[in-house]
Amino acid sequence: MRMLVTIVLEVLVAVGAAAVLLSLLGVPVRPLEPSLAGPTAALAAAIAATPMFWSTGKSMVAVLQFALASTVIHMMLTGLAAIALFASGAVSIRGPFVYWLIGAYWISLAALVWQLRKIIIARAQLAKSRG
Repeated sequence: MRMLVTIVLEVLVAVGAAAVLLSLLGVPVRPLEPSLAGPTAALAAAIAATPMFWSTGKSMVAVLQFALASTVIHMMLTGLAAIALFASGAVSIRGPFVYWLIGAYWISLAALVWQLRKIIIARAQLAKSRG
C-alpha cells in the first residue's frame, strides 16, 4: 500500500515542480494542463502496480511477468484516460496537455519501474533464502 502512495506523491511533486519551475522561468503555464496530466499519470501508475500484490508466493518468472504486465497496464490506462479527457472536451488535443501528459507519463513510468524493481529484488532475495 505504501508503494502506491509513494508513486502518486512522486509523480504529483515532480509535475508540480516542473510547472512551478517553468512559471518562474517565464513560460506561460495554464494550471489546467499539469493539474490534469499529473493525477492522470499518477493514478494510472498506482492502479497498474496492483498486479504485483498477486505475485506473492509465485515463481520469479511469474513475478517478472506481473511486472511487465504492470507497465503495459500503465501505458493503456494513461492512453485511455487521455482519450476520455479529449472526448469530454476538458482539454484540447492540440494544446499543451499532450506534452504535460507525455512528461507525466514518463515520470510515472520511472516511479512505477523503481517500485517494481524494489519488489522484484525483495522477492528474489526471499526465493534465494528459501533455496
